Amino acid sequence: MNEVKQEIISIKRSLESLDGKIISYLKSNPLKLDLDFSEFVINALKAYWLPFVMHSVGVRDEELRRIAIWSIKQLEGQASLLREVFGISPQMSTVVQLMNTTADYPGAIPSNDISPDKTELVNSQGSDSATALSISNDVEVREELLLPDEEDYDYEKDLIPVEITEEMRRTSKLFGI
Repeated sequence: MNEVKQEIISIKRSLESLDGKIISYLKSNPLKLDLDFSEFVINALKAYWLPFVMHSVGVRDEELRRIAIWSIKQLEGQASLLREVFGISPQMSTVVQLMNTTADYPGAIPSNDISPDKTELVNSQGSDSATALSISNDVEVREELLLPDEEDYDYEKDLIPVEITEEMRRTSKLFGI
């Protein structure tokens, strides 16, 4: 009889630590989702890491692309929820200092548009003051508020024209978006 091998993890943190508070909060089922704690944690890990895992086991091309799109949509949804719940306004510029590079992921295609200091400027939405935040030991995020003069600001330049392709429609339908 084939025995199913399982991965078992255990995370112990002091209840007074930030990690302990996060674990306690998630165990309280704050969003009243029909998920137990382990499913909640696994879903978060999947959204963040699934494309890398699938790439490491040999998945490529269109299947890997679909998985990456799913992960991006999950993470964008979480970012949208954060903005809505915490009233974070638009026109925030976020500078992300990336410590990991494509060299850390065998087979990844390096991007030529990331500067040598591994800093990436992305449009985001944020609060009304400048902040600096260190996330784990890998990423540093600095947010600076951009307050353009209403009559001088060209909102059109921040828009990227996107044509919805049939493939995008199928992917959206596939993932229920």
